[in-house]
Amino acid sequence: MKKVIFCFIMVFLTVQPGFANAVEDSIHIDMPNRPKSLNYFDATDAWSQKVLRLFHMSLYVKGPTGGKMLPWLAESPPIQGKRPNSVTIRLRNAKWDDGSSVTVEDLMFTVKTIQKFKVPGHMEKWQDVAKMEALDKRTLRFTLKGPSPGFFKRALFAPFIQKKRWSQAVLSARAADNPLRTLMGFAPQTVSSNGPFILQTYTEPFFMVLKENPHFFGRGHEMDGILVGPYLNTIIFEFNPDVQKSLNQLAKGKIDFIWWDLPLDFVSRISKIPHVTLYRTDRTGYDYLTFNLERIPYADPVFRRSVALLVDRGQIVRRILKGQGTPVYSVIPPQNTLWSNPRVADPGTGLTVEERVEKAKMLLQKAGYSWIKNHLILPDGQRMKPMEILTTRGWHRPFRLKVALTIKKALAKIGIPVTTKMQSLHQAIALLRKGDFDACIMGWANLSHDPDYIKTFFHSHEARVGGKNYARFRNTAFDELAEKASLEKDSDRRQALVFDLQSLIAREAPCIPLYTGPRVEAARNDHFQGWIKMPAGIGNLWSFVNLKPIKPFGEDKK
Repeated sequence: MKKVIFCFIMVFLTVQPGFANAVEDSIHIDMPNRPKSLNYFDATDAWSQKVLRLFHMSLYVKGPTGGKMLPWLAESPPIQGKRPNSVTIRLRNAKWDDGSSVTVEDLMFTVKTIQKFKVPGHMEKWQDVAKMEALDKRTLRFTLKGPSPGFFKRALFAPFIQKKRWSQAVLSARAADNPLRTLMGFAPQTVSSNGPFILQTYTEPFFMVLKENPHFFGRGHEMDGILVGPYLNTIIFEFNPDVQKSLNQLAKGKIDFIWWDLPLDFVSRISKIPHVTLYRTDRTGYDYLTFNLERIPYADPVFRRSVALLVDRGQIVRRILKGQGTPVYSVIPPQNTLWSNPRVADPGTGLTVEERVEKAKMLLQKAGYSWIKNHLILPDGQRMKPMEILTTRGWHRPFRLKVALTIKKALAKIGIPVTTKMQSLHQAIALLRKGDFDACIMGWANLSHDPDYIKTFFHSHEARVGGKNYARFRNTAFDELAEKASLEKDSDRRQALVFDLQSLIAREAPCIPLYTGPRVEAARNDHFQGWIKMPAGIGNLWSFVNLKPIKPFGEDKK
C-alpha cells in the first residue's frame, strides 16, 4: 500500500511543470514518526516542529557561525525606544505563499491569540508583552510589562501565522465550551508559509511533499556567509519507524538523510557504508525520569529523593550507553557551562550500591514507610501499588526501555514494584498532558542556551492539563525565584538565581535528570552538499536553504 501511494506521488510530480529539474533537485528524507499536528498552536512535538519550521518564519534566527542573533523576517535589529520598556521591530518586505504581504497584523494576531487562550508552550514566550501598536503595515512597537531578557531571547525567535487563514478557526474556538481544547484540536487542511517551502501533499501517515516557495523573502540574500536559497525544488519526507529499512535505503541511495539521532549500536556499521557521512553534534537536551505529583506516593518528596538515590546515572551511561554519554544531575545539563549548577551532584556520590539502599530505606522509614516481606508499605498502611514507568518505543531511543528496566531492578531493593508501559511518542505525550501516568522516562531533545525553559517546565501556572509542567510540581518558592530570575538583567545575579532554582529542584526531585549523549546523523554525500552543523543537528533551516545538488542522480533512485 505504501509503495502504491509513493508511486502515485511520483507520477503526480512528473506531470508538474519543471519536473526535469525537480528530479535533480529533490531530496528524500526518512523520519521515524509523522508530525503529530500541523496546527501551529498544538505542534509541540519534535516531528511537527521540524516540518513547521520550514513554513513559519521568525523575526530573528541564530546564525550558523557562532549562533549570533540575525534579523530574518525582521529587517534590522530590535530598536529599544525612549519610552520605558518599548521595543520596535521593522519587518522585511515579505509575502505568504498565496502572494499576500506579511504584515504586523499577522504577528499581532498570533500574539493576541496566544495570550487570550493562554496556549501552553507559547504563552511563556509572550507573557511579558503588555501592549502592541502597529505604526504601519511593517512596523510594530511592543510595550513590555517590565525588564524582560526572555523577550529578546525567546519571543523574538518565535514564528507566527497568517491571520487570514486562521481568523475563522480562532473565532470558532472562542465560541466553544472549551476554547483552548477547540483551538488546539483544530486540524488545518493546509499550512500558510512565509518560509522557503510550501506543503504540496500530505498522504498521512506515509509521505509529505514540500515544494519551494516562489515568494520566499530570503532568496538571494547573503546572511552570515551563506547565500540563501533554497536550491531544492522538492523535499519528500517518508515516515518510517523501521530503522533497518531506513539504513538499507540510505545505503542504496534511495534516500538522502535520516532525520533523527541514530541508535549508537548502529553507528559503527553505518560508518562503513560508501558515500555516507556521519555528523556528530552534542545534544543540548537530556533524558529524565519524572513523577506525577498528583498521585500517591509520588507527591511525597521523601519518596522521590529515595528513588533518586538508587538511580545510578554513571552506571546507566557505562552499561547501557556504552560510555557514549554523560550523566546529568541538574535540570540544566552540564554542557550549558554558563548556567548549569556544578554543585548539584549525584546524591549517592561515594556510596556503594548497598549504602545507597540503606540510606534510601532510612529516609523512607523516618517518613513513616515500612516493609512487609520486602514490599513497601505506605505511611497510611497501604501496600504500594506497582509504579508504572511510561516511556516511548521506537528505534530513535531504543535504550529507554533498558533504562526503565535498570531502574526497576534498583527499586526492587527497597520494595518498590515497577512495571513498564511502552507507547508511541504521540500517545506518550497525550498521557503526559492529561496527567495519566505514574512516572515516565522522556527527554528534551533541544534546549535553548538561555535557562528560562526551567520556568516553563516547573512553574505552577504550567501544572495543568495541556501544560508543560508534566509533573504537576507546585512550589511557591520556585515560582517566585523563577519569576525573579526571568526579569533579572544583571548576568551574575541571574546566574546565582538560576543556580538556586536548580538546587531547589534537586532537593524536591519532581524530575530526576538521567543522561545526555551525542547526536549522530547520517546523510549521503554524493547527491547534495551544504549540510550545516548546528547544536540541534544538521537538519536545520540553514541546511535547507543552503543544500545544492552535486549532480543529476535520478538514475540512482530508480
